[in-house]
Amino acid sequence: FFQKPSDAAVDTTASSSVCRIPYPPMTSSLHFEGELVVAIHKGGLRIPEHAAMDHVLGYAVGCDLTRRDLQAQAKSKGQPWDSAK
Repeated sequence: FFQKPSDAAVDTTASSSVCRIPYPPMTSSLHFEGELVVAIHKGGLRIPEHAAMDHVLGYAVGCDLTRRDLQAQAKSKGQPWDSAK
């Protein structure tokens, strides 16, 4: 489970069908992977199976980018590595 800030989304409604993501700074080892993104509508606890979809706002396809060199540095120091995302 990783949270993403709202500004991590890329506008796909632009006139071009090509989405360009600039290479992020401070890294020489950028890795990527496709992911299924689930947007949660509302929280809950012990949700019955028949009510589960009431808590889902929607789905999307995501491209997760990770700066592996920054991630490894943070991990080696026992620090959170979410800044590598």
